[in-house]
Amino acid sequence: MPFTRTVQKYDAFLCPNGGKAGGRIILYCSDCVLNLIFMDPSATLPPNSFDVATKIGFAYQPVSQYMNFIDLLRNEKPIYTNFTPEVTPPTFEINCQNEPTGEGE
Repeated sequence: MPFTRTVQKYDAFLCPNGGKAGGRIILYCSDCVLNLIFMDPSATLPPNSFDVATKIGFAYQPVSQYMNFIDLLRNEKPIYTNFTPEVTPPTFEINCQNEPTGEGE
């Protein structure tokens, strides 16, 4: 069953990874964690995964998308993540909803 959680905090990492660009953003919610893994564009992205027992998910993106995710996390509030663990591979979405227009940014 799909579910939505509010992101409470995040950690962000950029890694040279043996000369290949990479990074990770970890999103912490009340009862689950989503690891966003950013990989070199020459790498084949693995399928997303979600462990129902531990409520830990892994989603993969090209490293070129890293700054888009950081921008969303830093500039929007609140941030939500939607989990759909029952599909294969599981899907995830990061979004902001119901945010007032024209916050003076």
